[in-house]
Amino acid sequence: MRRVGILTFYYNVRNYGAMLQAFALCKTITGLGYECRQISYDRFISSKTTSQQIKEYIRNKKFIKLIKKGMAVAKRKNRCRITKDLVIRNEMFDEFMRLIPHTVPYTEQTIGESLAQFDIFVCGSDQIWNPDWSNDVFFLKFAGPAVKIAYAASIGHSSLTEGYKMKLVEVISGFDSVSLREHQFVEELSTLAGKNIKCVLDPTMLLRKEDYEKICSENIIDGEYALVYLLGSNKANIRTARKIGKYLGLKIAYIPYVGNFSLNDKKNSDFLLCDVGPREFLSLIKNARVVITDSFHACVFSIIFHKNFYCLERKESWHKLTMGNRISSLLGDVSLKGRLLKSFDDINNIPPINYDSVDLKLNELRKNSMNFLRQSLDNVRKENEKRQG
Repeated sequence: MRRVGILTFYYNVRNYGAMLQAFALCKTITGLGYECRQISYDRFISSKTTSQQIKEYIRNKKFIKLIKKGMAVAKRKNRCRITKDLVIRNEMFDEFMRLIPHTVPYTEQTIGESLAQFDIFVCGSDQIWNPDWSNDVFFLKFAGPAVKIAYAASIGHSSLTEGYKMKLVEVISGFDSVSLREHQFVEELSTLAGKNIKCVLDPTMLLRKEDYEKICSENIIDGEYALVYLLGSNKANIRTARKIGKYLGLKIAYIPYVGNFSLNDKKNSDFLLCDVGPREFLSLIKNARVVITDSFHACVFSIIFHKNFYCLERKESWHKLTMGNRISSLLGDVSLKGRLLKSFDDINNIPPINYDSVDLKLNELRKNSMNFLRQSLDNVRKENEKRQG
């Protein structure tokens, strides 16, 4: 049986979408008849010295962004309190992480030791190619001439410097198959790299509702509620979420994002849900009357569970870019761009969701994405059989 190693945001990650996409891709590839494991890469341990990292940040124009972000985080910490529930949340993530087949932990210095364990390396999904934090490990540079496939790699930006485009072209030329999660750069990078790059679904959408029902927890809240999950720090979005809940006559169940957690969150919700792991996250979406979010993966699971949902724009105060390109691409694919709510005043102009139509589009996208993954992996098998024959 061919051995596949996946490189993505997985090891010690406390993000619902990142953990669930890691689970989904591993399960999908295993279902195609391969032995598959996540490579436990600790991206926060670097082989570079502190001075080397600072020079690199300055050279890549990241330094000012990081300072601004650090100031914002410090400001939040002055009014935040890490509670026992947040510790429990981390334990829930650790428990879920153990469900996913994985290697021993590697660092940037030791990642090359994984070469002996796998025949094929797959990088993706999530924003592993975002220029703000990507590195050579996520480009599979350590894998050398081994078989390399990019599945639904996300760049996470609306524009790229010419220098970073050329870097991606160089990286892509060394891959056997490449796919991206968003449409935006597919055509341009295909032309520049001379590769037939595909746009495919996020791995979480390769699985179906029934797959997630097997792993989600029991219902947490009695009665109807509006689930609110906001990654951004836009206070206007919190006010909009409260207005929607009041308009629909629903209590607010609020999952605070750890980076923005504030004691004020208690005032903005009827249920403040800090002790929520990936299983509970799925359950809360599945059982909600409505979901209000600025999260890509909260939108994904709202669609999978056929929920009424509203997507709010996320714009970080420390970052000049919005994070909405990924969501816009997703919603456009299934004709749901109307779920992007710019103002509460527009709520009555949003038509109800026809999930029969959405499912038809999603099934076709899932079929195409599975074909890409299956063919990319099978081509490797056929080439090896040809060499052995």
